[in-house]
Amino acid sequence: MSMRAHTLKVIVTHECTVRSSSAPVPNELLLAARKLVASGASDAAIAVPFASSGQAILKRVGDTSEVRGIMMAAVVTRDSGIALCEDLSFWARSAFTLGKPIDSGLETSSAGEAAWSVGLPVSPFAREGRVDARVSLASRPVAHASMENSEVFTAVIDHPESAHELLPQGVVRACAFVTIGAVSFLLAVLAARAALGEGGAT
Repeated sequence: MSMRAHTLKVIVTHECTVRSSSAPVPNELLLAARKLVASGASDAAIAVPFASSGQAILKRVGDTSEVRGIMMAAVVTRDSGIALCEDLSFWARSAFTLGKPIDSGLETSSAGEAAWSVGLPVSPFAREGRVDARVSLASRPVAHASMENSEVFTAVIDHPESAHELLPQGVVRACAFVTIGAVSFLLAVLAARAALGEGGAT
């Protein structure tokens, strides 16, 4: 039996615009959408596990900043998921724009692979298909769509690349070394003063 799925549409900017037939959208899916736009090729796709047994399949629309996806309460096979990603007519359906559930045409599989990607480079921080856990995201509802069962909100996404450039590992280690040296020197001076004080008292 074909699986009914919730739809997700994200316009990836610094403050993402999100429309979904299920709210709130898990943070890991918004981060995956950002990854598709930042690092993915045209029409790149990614499968992301979420909650205890759910799976989402996200697809970048061409080489734009728009990502569309489906969210399911089960896992499907990698081959069937990739085949669905190649079906452009499926991703062009109005359900994504209207924030309504959709018939995915997919079936659950006990042998399904929860995480995979197509058109994405291997991340230096994680395995392919996984999102860097160090990226933080804060979301807040700002408006509700007029359509039933849909939600529109913005999400502010931090950029880990800039933080990584501002504090490279070498600088952090050097600061730690200098701090430890300064503390050791201060302790030595205090010990010497205490010893001199005891000598003067006798």
